[in-house]
Amino acid sequence: MEKLKLAIAAAFATLVTACGQDPVPTVPTVESVQVADPGGTQAAANMVADNLPYFGSLTQSSNSGSVPGITGDRASAAFDGQNLDLTIQRQDGSSIQLNTADNALQSIPGTYTGVPGLDRRRDIVMARIADNAVSAAVTYVNWNDSDPLDYLAAGYWMHYDFEGDASGFTVTGTEIGAFVDGPELDGSTSLPVDRTASYLEATQGFYVQNQNARTDIGAFTAIFELTANFGSNTVSGCVGCTGSIELSSFEDDSTSESNTMLRLGPAPIGSDGSFRNQEVMLVTPGMTYSENSGSWGGKLSNVPDAAGDPRLVAGTYGAKAATAGGDGITFVGAFYAGKREQ
Repeated sequence: MEKLKLAIAAAFATLVTACGQDPVPTVPTVESVQVADPGGTQAAANMVADNLPYFGSLTQSSNSGSVPGITGDRASAAFDGQNLDLTIQRQDGSSIQLNTADNALQSIPGTYTGVPGLDRRRDIVMARIADNAVSAAVTYVNWNDSDPLDYLAAGYWMHYDFEGDASGFTVTGTEIGAFVDGPELDGSTSLPVDRTASYLEATQGFYVQNQNARTDIGAFTAIFELTANFGSNTVSGCVGCTGSIELSSFEDDSTSESNTMLRLGPAPIGSDGSFRNQEVMLVTPGMTYSENSGSWGGKLSNVPDAAGDPRLVAGTYGAKAATAGGDGITFVGAFYAGKREQ
């Protein structure tokens, strides 16, 4: 996976007005919003960890719906081989909309070998400032070069509502979420009766870390692994068990490595190939957490490989942990991973 490093504060510095006509900074940047209200970002990320994903397109966000503990937002991504359109239908009936034609700050083309048939890739950063709100999304999309409508898109978004302008403002709301969408996740999935299958790929997402009374916000990349046991009809996984989790701070674009692992506990597979649970635990050697929880879920592909197993798995996760002294970290991410030969 080609890593997309996001210096989001620098990117937003170019978006100094909602219409882009005046170089005078009349609205806050993402950096200034995060500095003004890091606690709001932390609280929103923690709520993602508390909420199970919504099934349809896979969405896991800080907004609960009518059922407590289940995501209320609905993210959907449409792709035509050139442009990605991301829409988040919020629980209050409004929507957040971003697209590459109007909102792309960064778009990096590449190739992909993780799943046969999904051989093209594009990493995209989108952002929009309008209507007293700052919205940003870090996304990646893979597709079949012969049939661009055969695609998978994934990523995460941040949304900040504010009152005022760059000279003085108040953050009034913070939302965070992750998503995966594509036709391969629609409908039912034919599952083997027995045997196991392993899936592995890079994953990326968003983190908030509290350490020594300082809050750091940024992006991360890591290796995601999943084992599907079709005999017991369960899946389990891990983020960071192979290699380390690489953290990239939004504040100064510095990078560091974390030896934290996100253990995603066994989840039952539904008849349509979907799964989710709240058995998530962060493990950091040498650290003792007094709080440790999370949620994750996903779906097995409706496209079989040559052996008859789902050719990939996709989903989202959120995890949070804190020590008695207040240090801790929260992760929010999305994944899709191709099957690996046994």
